[in-house]
Amino acid sequence: MQSSSYLNCFCTETKHHYRKMTKWAK
Repeated sequence: MQSSSYLNCFCTETKHHYRKMTKWAK
């Protein structure tokens, strides 16, 4: 369960970073 929570947090952070990168690229 703890691992899943950590993975979810990492996924969310990565998604946010990707979105920011896309906005900057655009």
